[in-house]
Amino acid sequence: MTKFAVKFLGCKVSQADATLARSALLAAGHVEVREAEAELHVINTCCITGEAEAKSRQAVRRSLKTAGEVYVSGCAVNLNAGQFADIDARVKAFVGTADDVAAEMVGGCVDLEHDVLRGRPRPSRQLARAGSSRSRTGATATARTASSRRSGEPRGRAPRAL
Repeated sequence: MTKFAVKFLGCKVSQADATLARSALLAAGHVEVREAEAELHVINTCCITGEAEAKSRQAVRRSLKTAGEVYVSGCAVNLNAGQFADIDARVKAFVGTADDVAAEMVGGCVDLEHDVLRGRPRPSRQLARAGSSRSRTGATATARTASSRRSGEPRGRAPRAL
């Protein structure tokens, strides 16, 4: 049984993805505690801007001051996992969809549509679905969106072809 804390940076999708990881850890019998008491910190990252990526790396470094292990996932990890894994040997970067990452964090298959401990739908079911459907777009789409916003393209538009 591991004591853990979950943080997310960025948008509602990042929050939904962090909720999936949290639910998977709870279902596997781990205990959620305050950050200062946690042995494991789970951080869902953001890459919408260069500053968001920097804040994600900073959050990892801060977590390493109190946690023995830090799991990172999310958009910035899918874009470039090495920028997190290279920070410290205690950092484990998880790449993939929110569903896959949550299952991998607990080391097995987790029923993310239902509360596996009680056998009924979870209250955050719609958040989980929203996060997992966007996450399935993959790192390439995320990277394209982030880079287009950095280059000054208006939100909601794909970069123009040359």
